[in-house]
Amino acid sequence: MIKNLLQMETEILAFHKSGIQRGEYVGFECLDSLYTKKKGSMTFILASPHSGKTEFNLELLLNLSIKHNERHVIFSPETGDYKDLAKELISKYVRKPFFQSDINGCTEAEIYNAIGFLNDKFFIVDNDENSFSFDDIVSQTKVLEAENRIKIDNILFDPYNEVKHNMSEFGSRQDLYIEDAIGKLRRYAKKENKHIFICMHPQDQQPITENGVTYYPPPHPRQSAGGQSFFRKAMAFIILWRPPLGFNDKDGKPYRDNETHVIIAKAKPKGSAKLGMCKLFWDWKKNRFYEMIDGIVYFGLEYEAKKKLNIESGNLNNHSIIINTFGKDFDF
Repeated sequence: MIKNLLQMETEILAFHKSGIQRGEYVGFECLDSLYTKKKGSMTFILASPHSGKTEFNLELLLNLSIKHNERHVIFSPETGDYKDLAKELISKYVRKPFFQSDINGCTEAEIYNAIGFLNDKFFIVDNDENSFSFDDIVSQTKVLEAENRIKIDNILFDPYNEVKHNMSEFGSRQDLYIEDAIGKLRRYAKKENKHIFICMHPQDQQPITENGVTYYPPPHPRQSAGGQSFFRKAMAFIILWRPPLGFNDKDGKPYRDNETHVIIAKAKPKGSAKLGMCKLFWDWKKNRFYEMIDGIVYFGLEYEAKKKLNIESGNLNNHSIIINTFGKDFDF
């Protein structure tokens, strides 16, 4: 339908009064000024293998569940089957290694408690027997919502190359297929007020060798699986990069061995994101990222909890504090 401005006058005036709307806080103070998750939109995440893109995505989704009580459908064949994904989510929630044989691993009581929280927040696509297209996952999501009378807030496709792609009607032209498929997903996200996350590996990325060390630089968005087509269609586009050991940053400080750069390479819609970079750090014992503020370690949602409740960082390790701060039963 084609409209003129007068036909949209009421909506325009309401938009004028509301101002630019930010998206949802995803758990890290350093990232909040650069990226928020906007409902009805999409985020693409590009990273080389072993850069932590799956960990990054699962962490954002977990933070969104804790803070906003959101639900997610996860399609992540590279992570493994549903047990592997459950292991990752439980480990992140408890902030401990999962297996009984691990040092300081999860107890059965902690696993039961984690399942109690995660059960109605995370829904995993089990793809052991079939491959699935974008349309297949969307259709399954609609069925899940109808049968359980729930609303799914976010869908994660991780990675793009594990999705089944039929390009026959586009003459096997990947660019035309991507523009059509991503356009349909974007319209679906906008209509249903959901957010779509798509993870991608770079292609044709050339390594750099300096001082006897070979490493990959941060990938360019045009090096993603669909190249320029993906970059054109992207709303928010995030690049994750783990800098090489033995090198210094632009200020002459050596990179840490657990350092990850989160680079916002494209930022739409206005107000929800902006171009820039921040740093997160990986704690393998807790299976979580953290940020450094004034030399103090804060895991996801901890800094905001500290600001809201004036809790010292050393007392934020009790996960119930975060749940009570942002859970639906907590009343400010």
